Amino acid sequence: MPTFSVIVPVYNCETTVERALSSVLDQSFRDIEVIAVDDASTDSSLRVIESIASKDNRVKVIPLKENGRCFAARQSGVEASSGSYVLFLDADDEYLDGALTVLASNIESDPADILHFGVSVSAPSEEASLRTEAFLRPYDKTIHGGAAILEKCYCENEFNWNLVNKAFNGDLCRSVFAGFEKSSVQRGEDLLAFTSLAYHADTYRGIKDAVLYRYNYGAGQDGDKTITLEELDSLCESSKVAEALDGLFAQWNVSPQLAQGLAKIQARLIDNCTAKFKRFLPDPLKADGLDILFARWGAEKTIVSLMRCGYLNNPAKLCKKLAATRLMAEQRKPVSSIGAYYRSSEGGGAEKVLRDLTALWLEQGYRVTWFLEESPQDSSCIPEGVDVVLLPDCSKLAAGAYQERMLVLRQAIATYDIDAFVYHQWLSNTLLWDLLAIKTLQVNFIVHCHGLFTNKMRFGLYGFAHMPDVYALADAIVVINPTDKLFWSNFSNNVYQTNNVLSADSFKSNSCGDFDNQTVLWLGRLSPEKHPEKALEIFAEVHRRCPSASFVLAGSASNSDYEDSLHSKVEELGLEETVSMPGWCDGEKKRNLFEHASIFLMTSEEREGFPLTLIESKAAGLPCVMFDLPYLTMLQPAEGICTAPQGDTFSAAEFIIKLLTDKTYYSEISEEASRSFKRFDEYDQASFWRDLFAEVPTLDHAPRNAENAIMWDMLFDSYSVGLDTWKRKVDAKERQRKKLDAQLKKKNKEIAALKRSSSWKAGRAVTCLPRAIKRMVKKASRRS
Repeated sequence: MPTFSVIVPVYNCETTVERALSSVLDQSFRDIEVIAVDDASTDSSLRVIESIASKDNRVKVIPLKENGRCFAARQSGVEASSGSYVLFLDADDEYLDGALTVLASNIESDPADILHFGVSVSAPSEEASLRTEAFLRPYDKTIHGGAAILEKCYCENEFNWNLVNKAFNGDLCRSVFAGFEKSSVQRGEDLLAFTSLAYHADTYRGIKDAVLYRYNYGAGQDGDKTITLEELDSLCESSKVAEALDGLFAQWNVSPQLAQGLAKIQARLIDNCTAKFKRFLPDPLKADGLDILFARWGAEKTIVSLMRCGYLNNPAKLCKKLAATRLMAEQRKPVSSIGAYYRSSEGGGAEKVLRDLTALWLEQGYRVTWFLEESPQDSSCIPEGVDVVLLPDCSKLAAGAYQERMLVLRQAIATYDIDAFVYHQWLSNTLLWDLLAIKTLQVNFIVHCHGLFTNKMRFGLYGFAHMPDVYALADAIVVINPTDKLFWSNFSNNVYQTNNVLSADSFKSNSCGDFDNQTVLWLGRLSPEKHPEKALEIFAEVHRRCPSASFVLAGSASNSDYEDSLHSKVEELGLEETVSMPGWCDGEKKRNLFEHASIFLMTSEEREGFPLTLIESKAAGLPCVMFDLPYLTMLQPAEGICTAPQGDTFSAAEFIIKLLTDKTYYSEISEEASRSFKRFDEYDQASFWRDLFAEVPTLDHAPRNAENAIMWDMLFDSYSVGLDTWKRKVDAKERQRKKLDAQLKKKNKEIAALKRSSSWKAGRAVTCLPRAIKRMVKKASRRS
C-alpha cells in the first residue's frame, strides 16, 4: 500500500498535464501512486498520460468512455486508489518541490484525517494572487470531531473547503466517495465532497508555513476573463451542490449554527455566479444570462444575490436586461384575486384610495388581500372578507433584510392564490425587488402612482434616475393625471389614466356653498409638503382685513414636533381666537366641516397626484383657493378654483378676501365648483378596473423607441453623474468637519487636563494678584 494516492482528473489538458504529472513523479518522496482519469478528452490528453504511464509504473490510467466531469472522474480515481492518504491534483496545477516529503513527515509525527497545507497562486495580478492565497490558507490548529470541523470552516471561515490543498485519510476518502451517486456535478464539487469528508472525519490539522501546491489561477475553468452563456450555465451547476447539501444537512440534523453557516456558503456559491455574470458576461448576452441564473438558482436566491452583487444601488442597468428576459414574457394568470400593497391603511390620501378601491373590487366579486407594513390601529377600517398580511419594513434596503420580506410576500401570494398585485407604494425602494419576487410567480404586477413623477427628483434622490427602467417592467402603470401619463408613456406602452375612487356621496348637495359662514377650511395631512404653515400666513392676512372670518386647520401630523411648530405659529401670528385645529376628521366629522365652511384652501406643493379633498370641496359647492398645480386633472379646466402662483401667500389671501366680501363673485365660483363635480361623479371607475384586470394578463412589453431611449438614458445618466459630483463634495466637507471636530475635542481634553494639573493651579495662584491689579486698572481706565 503506497503512502499517497494522487488523483488527477484530466479533460482536454494536453498542454499542462505533463507538467502536472511530472511535479508529482519528480518528488524526492517515491512511495506514491498517480491515478490519471481521462474524462473522455477530445484532444491528445489521453495519449500524453498513457505515454507517461508507459515510462513510470507508478502511474495508472483510467480512460472514461463518456465525459462525466470532474466529480465523476475523481470518484473513479478514488475507487481505484489504495494509498494511506489521498490527494487531488488538478491537471493545470502542480506540486512544489519537496511537498510530499513534508506531508509524509507530518503524517508520521502527528497524523490526522485531514491535513491542510498552503498554496502559492500564480495569477494575472498580485491582488488576485493575494486574495486567493488568503482564501486557501490553512487553519493553524487541530480540530476534533466532524461537526466542529465544519463549524470552523462554514461558520467561522477559518479555512476553505477546496480538495487540492489537503491530504485525506485514504479509507475515509474511499468510504465517502463510494457513498455518492454517480454524478455529473462540475461546479461546487469540492464543497460537496469536503462537507461529507469533514463530517465523517475525526481530526483536522493545518500545517503551519507549509506551501506545497501551485495553483495556476485562470489556466483552467476559473479566472478573470470573458465567459460565454455555456460557461455561465456550467458555473450555475453549483446550484445542484447547494441542493445536495440541504439534503445532507437535513439527514444529519445539524445544529442551527451550522445550518446558518451552510446558508452563507450557499450564498457565496450563487454570488460567484452572479459576479461572473455581471463582470465577465458580454452585455448583449446579459438577458439570456439572467434567465440562466433564475432557472438554475430559483427566484428567491437569485434576487437576493443580485442585490448583494451591486445592483441594489444601481438597478437601472439590471432592469434594461430584465426587460428582454423570458421572465417578462411568461404567461400570466387571469385575474380573480387581488393583492394590494401600501405601508398602512389609515392616515392619508393613498390609504383612503386603498380602502375605497378595495370596496369597489369586492363589489365586483374579486377577492382582496392587503399587504401592509403597519398593523391597522382600527380594525373597523378593514373591509369584511379582506385578509391582511404584514410585511417586514425594508425602507432601508439591504439584501439580508429583504430576504425575510420576500419570503413572507411570496408565501402569502401562494397562500391566497393572488393573480394581480396592485402596488400603491409607488416610490418605495423595494419596488423593483418586490416586482421580481411577484412576477416570478406569474402574477400580474400593476404600479398605481399617487403623485407626480418628479417627486423623487425634487429631493435630489438617486431613485428618480432608476424609476423609468423599473416601471417599464410592470405589466401596467396606473396614473391619475395626464402629465404623468405623458411621462410614463415614454417607457411603457401600458399606461392607464384614471381618477381616484370618489366616496363623496355624503357631501353631495344641490345647493352651493354658504357665503354667510365666513369660514375658511384647510384639510389634509399636517406635513411640510402640504405647507399648512403657509395657510396660517394666508389667514393672518385675511384676518387682518376681514376680522369676522374664522379658520379651521384640520389634519393630523405624523411628527409631533412639526405639529407643535404649527401651534407655535398660531400664537406667533396672534390667531388663537380665530383658528381651530380639530385634528384628523373623517366620515361625519368631515362632512360637518364642509357643511360649515364657505371656502376651501389648499397649499400643497407640486407633489399632489389626485387630492380627493379638492373633489370633496367641489361636491360641497365650496370655492377653492389653491397654489397652482397645473398638471392636475381637476384644473383642466379650473372650474370653481382660484389658483395663486406656488407659494404666493399674498395672492392666495387676495382671492379669499374677494370671495369673503363679494357675494356675486362667491356665487359664481361656488356654482362652477358644484357644476364641475358632475364630471368626476359620472366617471365609471368600476369599468376602468374591470377592463384593466381583464386586459393586463395579455399585455406585451413592447421595446422603447430607440431614439427616445437614447435621449432619456443620457438625461438620467447625467442626472446621476451630477448627484455623484454633489455627493462627493458634500462627503468631503463632512469628512473635513469630522476631522476638525476630532481635533477640537482633542484640544479641549488637553486644556481640561492642563487645568486639572498641579502646575496649572500653582500658576493661577502665583498670577492671582497681578491679574486682580490688571482688572482694577482696566476698570479705572474705563471710568476716566
